[in-house]
Amino acid sequence: MTDRYDPLTGERLLETVRRALAHIPFYANYPAPSGDAWFEALPVLRREDLTGVAPTRWLHPDLDLAAELARGTLRPLTTSGSTDEPLKVYADTALSLPPNVWSMHGLPDDAKLVNLTAPVCLGSSCPGDVAPHGARGLLLTFRAGLFTASDVSIARAVTAWNAFAPRIAFVNPAWLHWLHRRARGLGLTMRPPELLCLTYQYPSVCQRRALKAAFPVPQVEFYGASEFGGTDLAIGCDQGHLHLVEYQAYVEALPSEHAGHDELVFTTPVSRAMPLVRYTPGDLGRVTRVEEDACALWDVPVVELHGRLREVMHSTTQVVTTRAFDDAVGAVPGLEFYGARSRQGALTMQVIVAPGQDAAVTSALQACAKALGFSSLAVQVVEQLELGASGKLQLTGEDERHALETR
Repeated sequence: MTDRYDPLTGERLLETVRRALAHIPFYANYPAPSGDAWFEALPVLRREDLTGVAPTRWLHPDLDLAAELARGTLRPLTTSGSTDEPLKVYADTALSLPPNVWSMHGLPDDAKLVNLTAPVCLGSSCPGDVAPHGARGLLLTFRAGLFTASDVSIARAVTAWNAFAPRIAFVNPAWLHWLHRRARGLGLTMRPPELLCLTYQYPSVCQRRALKAAFPVPQVEFYGASEFGGTDLAIGCDQGHLHLVEYQAYVEALPSEHAGHDELVFTTPVSRAMPLVRYTPGDLGRVTRVEEDACALWDVPVVELHGRLREVMHSTTQVVTTRAFDDAVGAVPGLEFYGARSRQGALTMQVIVAPGQDAAVTSALQACAKALGFSSLAVQVVEQLELGASGKLQLTGEDERHALETR
């Protein structure tokens, strides 16, 4: 491994942050680095701090934006809007990165890849249900949204998937689970890829279990946020741990508004386009390490995600994060999809279950809710769930802010 992939820690971290503060217009009013703890004294940025800021304020003044865009070394991105209004950012495609994850699984750089991470199409920009994606990819989308897609759209997507024969599937786990479920209902099979890359939203135990049964291939999780210019902050190993991509990101776990639960704060100053210093994407979690030789990346810090800060729930006894709730209910046999909302210690769930499992699933969920301290649980068995504006399936939240809509 060459020096350019050294961990973004210590002096290298401080030097790249100093350069960002010195040259990026957004940081013009930041105090100059001084003293031993100047980095820890810098403010923590949040989504609202970025809202309304012209994207060019994030660029190094020596960058020619038009030329960079023409060359493709900078690429415009728009965040999904799942946490607030969408933001426009620029991805630095000129970053020098180490070998990608699929090469670690014996797959070549030009292996065919299917992308199922943007199923909700808005306006005329939607390319249709099936479209090429780069030089070696296939993009599957659904004009009406995945959960409301017609049988014809499902069949078209499955036919395209099988004809394309992807070796890598880069997917939202909930969407691939639903696509496979619908395909199975139509008597269709889907050709397994050689590697499943799970991304875009928190991967429920339900989806992991279903996808492992449907596609018995390695699963690798990717964690990132569009605010970081498409940079992956953490990537899963063969043992299921999310390891920090430490040559381009530094992570802190700082106390959140909920006692006992830390908020993840990232610094990614290596990008020329949007070097974020101490920015939180709004996720709870902790930073840990695994035992020596527990996996191939045992010496790299592990980012343990607990879900979004704004999606915690409150029982009568505790704050319940997405991870805590999913760990409790995700393994319930017959539960395939769910959305849960709490209010004043009571819980409501909408669930999609395996045929004939309504009573068993409801009984098991009642026991889980009681163990977590909820005063009551109302379960609705539905045929489909509502996706958010960004196309994500929100697992948990307070219903004052995230009301469930019954279909």
